[in-house]
Amino acid sequence: MPIYAQSMLPAPQLISPDKEKVISTFGYFPGRVNIPIEFKWNNVSEASHYRIQIYKDSLDLKVVIIDKITINPQITLDSLYHKSKSFPFYAFLSWRVKSMNTQTNRESDWSETRFILLAMVISNENQIPKIGGIQPPYPNPFSTQLSIPIQISKPTSIQIDLYNVLGQHLKAIHQGILLQDITLNWNPDNLPNASYVLVIKSDFSVNSFIISHHQ
Repeated sequence: MPIYAQSMLPAPQLISPDKEKVISTFGYFPGRVNIPIEFKWNNVSEASHYRIQIYKDSLDLKVVIIDKITINPQITLDSLYHKSKSFPFYAFLSWRVKSMNTQTNRESDWSETRFILLAMVISNENQIPKIGGIQPPYPNPFSTQLSIPIQISKPTSIQIDLYNVLGQHLKAIHQGILLQDITLNWNPDNLPNASYVLVIKSDFSVNSFIISHHQ
């Protein structure tokens, strides 16, 4: 791969997926899983190519999943889950793009780094999900108390975690076995006003919601 000198080539502006995007799917998959995701950015007139990088997690930019050069200002990627087997149920990913000109050996700085959350259910033909339904937590935005309704068909292990929009784990809200349908009520202590990601995980599924706290 050629080395490009830094210059004033404009960096792309990211278009989609949106900031803090949650991409989720629910289904039964006896084999491989494909989740096509379109990444799009604006066209830079001085660029002949673009370089896109996608990382596992959202902070240290160390575990590279995708590092690809393309001539188009968009790319559709398939099967992100089995490109990195370390997150079979959900993953925080981050992505960024830079402009390149192969004729003048110029490149831009990296664009902003955006984070997305992938969440899914995986099961084979002999597995039956234990969660009957996860409804969105309410109210949203919330101030003093967040209610989390959960429907289960049998005793099920449930884990509920709170993350910030950078993918940092902040708090374990619940971890244990629930015996029946229930609405869990959570009262946060000294939680700053911001948007967060609530992840509800059982043995077979993950549900994710972006929630906002405003006092």
